[in-house]
Amino acid sequence: MHRSRAIRAARCAFIAVTAALVSALLAFVPAPIAHAATTIDVYPSQNVQARIDGAPSGTTFILHGGTYRPLKLHSGIALRGARGERAVVKGATGDWDAGIWIKDASNVTVRNLVIRGNTLGVFMRNVRHSVIEDNVITDNAYGLEIHARTTGTVVRDNQIRQNDRYLDAGRRAGGINLFNTYGGIRISGNRIIGNDSVGVEYYGADEVTLRGNVIAGSDDAIETGTEDGGACRHNRIVRNVFYHAHQRPEERGIWLRCFSRSVVANNTFYGLDKHAIGITTSGPFSGPIGHLRILNNAMVHGRALWMSGRLPSSVTIDYNEAQPCGSSSCPDFGRVLATRGSSNYLTLRELRRATPYMDHGVSVAPRFVDVRHHDFHLQSTSRLIDRGTSLGIGVSFDGAAPDLGRWERR
Repeated sequence: MHRSRAIRAARCAFIAVTAALVSALLAFVPAPIAHAATTIDVYPSQNVQARIDGAPSGTTFILHGGTYRPLKLHSGIALRGARGERAVVKGATGDWDAGIWIKDASNVTVRNLVIRGNTLGVFMRNVRHSVIEDNVITDNAYGLEIHARTTGTVVRDNQIRQNDRYLDAGRRAGGINLFNTYGGIRISGNRIIGNDSVGVEYYGADEVTLRGNVIAGSDDAIETGTEDGGACRHNRIVRNVFYHAHQRPEERGIWLRCFSRSVVANNTFYGLDKHAIGITTSGPFSGPIGHLRILNNAMVHGRALWMSGRLPSSVTIDYNEAQPCGSSSCPDFGRVLATRGSSNYLTLRELRRATPYMDHGVSVAPRFVDVRHHDFHLQSTSRLIDRGTSLGIGVSFDGAAPDLGRWERR
């Protein structure tokens, strides 16, 4: 009996000592080593695609000066042009080929490259939480072709210009095409200039924020459309500048064939042919347009509005500046303030009597700082200051109310 107790006590002591030794050993086992982000310098003479294919997520490739063949990227890869050097990606000239091809990926970055001489400059499909930034995208058929899920992706501060290679009879060429996108994408701070048929095309695109861009020199600055009555909703076009750049026979503003539950606000339009904003609910590629709000825009030196078809009662058009053109250099229909169907309205009074629109609108000289050089900031004496209305979507302003147009007078 006493011997059994002694044996049990010895066993317990042995177990305690063993546990202490194991704990001490475990304390010295190093934690798993995380793979650190890697930066790799590459040059045109190397097989850059092979290195990208074999690189883990978190790898950044620095492209030094020269010309590179088209590249395909996977999740977690960053391409960056070397500072002070000119890295050019070109040569994807087959049907629907792209200089930079990104598909079913996330956390991809493309920065400081020249992307030129391709059918599509950048192609993205199901690309999330990625950044296309500070690139020159030029001399392609379309600068950027963006499809499907885009959650968290940003296209910012790029020069997207002179993309005028021929794509096909239906599309010709343009700056950015958003094809059935959804999930949220932000396009900001870009200069989208001289891109053949369209600057930015929305085709069945949802949840796009287009903010702080300059768009000029295309047949249509923005065009929207859809098929089979599909959605084209929850979009925002805010604080952009659109002007006539004299690069196309006609240069129109925004052409809305669908844009439901969306906002077009605080933009400046100057000297555009036919209209600053055109809206239709009939014809091919039309879709829902209910609960569209057009507010706080400055539409100057041309026809402000062109409306066709029966607009839903939920459409709001108000608190805008609409000043027709009075010079010999007026664009087409430039002396007309607005058109609805076959009726032209020369003044705000006429428009208000015939439609439910523009009760709080103005038609005055805007007093921009320097129209000749496309500086559409407001002078201190401008009557567009504090003439807008709060949008309720987080667009900040100074003073008692938003100013009309792109720029707040500070």
